[in-house]
Amino acid sequence: MFKDWRKTGVSETQWQSYKLPKSIEALLHQMMQRHQLLYGAIDMIRTLLGEYVFLEVNPCGEWGMIEHELGEPIAAALSNTLIKRLS
Repeated sequence: MFKDWRKTGVSETQWQSYKLPKSIEALLHQMMQRHQLLYGAIDMIRTLLGEYVFLEVNPCGEWGMIEHELGEPIAAALSNTLIKRLS
């Protein structure tokens, strides 16, 4: 059974890092470029059969809990992207 962290609450969720296959990563990158988004929180699920299903991209999505819990440098990546864009 799948849990939605928004229903159970952040404190009851166990986050883990996950590396998408390069083919899925490339498709998401193309979509982001097509929609002219520098950042977006992408919601996806992986079915029991291993298929990836795109749900949505939120251009203002939440990520602070991921950075805090997993030490992923999301703020630094966003800052660097914006600095490069302005340079």
